[in-house]
Amino acid sequence: MKHRAHLATKESNHLLCLASACLLLPLTQSPPVAKADMLLNGSFAKDLKPWVLEESGAKGEVMVAHDRPDRGSSVKIRVVSVGDKPWRLQLYQGGLTIQKGAKYELTYWVKAAKAGVITVNCMQNHEPWEHHGAASELPVTTKWKELKFAFTGPWDDTNARITFTNLGTVPGQTYWFAQCSLKQVSSNYSEPSKEMWR
Repeated sequence: MKHRAHLATKESNHLLCLASACLLLPLTQSPPVAKADMLLNGSFAKDLKPWVLEESGAKGEVMVAHDRPDRGSSVKIRVVSVGDKPWRLQLYQGGLTIQKGAKYELTYWVKAAKAGVITVNCMQNHEPWEHHGAASELPVTTKWKELKFAFTGPWDDTNARITFTNLGTVPGQTYWFAQCSLKQVSSNYSEPSKEMWR
């Protein structure tokens, strides 16, 4: 009986040691993991679909080009004529599902024939066409730059869109976009207040 009691005590002490060791292990968090890319044909390797050049009182010429920051293709947009507002000419991809409160990051490369300013946003692809602050103006230069635009979903919507807008500023202006990627990121992702230049 004493031998059994000794074994039981020894086993109990062993379990207590294991429990204590578990309690002493540091708690670690996994790094933020981005989900799958939400944009289709962000490399413009498959022509332009499903990207759309919207011409609403303005006109532009769009084509797939081989002028790119790295391997792959880009989309080239030349402004032919402008309307009463610069947003009359814009490039977008719709059909995106956005969750209210979720965080997203758009990464893309851009350059222009002449330095200027355009706007990028996540907006509704239907009436009332709102973006509720998920938008930012950004400078474009004559050299390729990789930009990041982070935002929080302002609503639940199954038909939202990413839009590069305010392109219709000056006739003859030309823009190139390449390697566009949109991903939902971890909830503890720190959202930058401005676009991040690399």
